Amino acid sequence: FDYDEVTPGPKATNWDEVMESLKFFNESPQAYLKERKIIKNRFHTYQDANSAERVYKAILGATNDKN
Repeated sequence: FDYDEVTPGPKATNWDEVMESLKFFNESPQAYLKERKIIKNRFHTYQDANSAERVYKAILGATNDKN
């Protein structure tokens, strides 16, 4: 994937820009919302609160397969 294509919003290239971006998004949480939703839907199959449980079960299953 092209990084610039799949990461909406400004790209920080130094710590000052990181801090500016953090401040901007803290003050404007709706910024790039449409673009972020498109990327989220493209890459995140599961959009619920059960990710940790799925990881736990996958690890447990892998562990059980070895026994």
